[in-house]
Amino acid sequence: MSEISSAPVKRLLTESSGGMRVGGSAIDLAVAEAEAFLRRLGQTAGQCATADKRKTIQDSDITSAIKTINQGLPVEATLEKSGQSAPVP
Repeated sequence: MSEISSAPVKRLLTESSGGMRVGGSAIDLAVAEAEAFLRRLGQTAGQCATADKRKTIQDSDITSAIKTINQGLPVEATLEKSGQSAPVP
């Protein structure tokens, strides 16, 4: 069972595709990918916050996490570029 409702995903896909219909299995796949992305985003942003010795994810952590995910880089590489250090496990 997914945590994201399929209704908003269907609406976004329909609106962004110029009104095309979206098949049920395509919606299910889009929901699964959205959840996977958000989990990856949360994990990466959490690592950024931890590197700054914080327990709260801030806008800057989300921005850094998105850059990291889009570049396909490990978090450590992005943190090094920004002058931050990687969290100690």
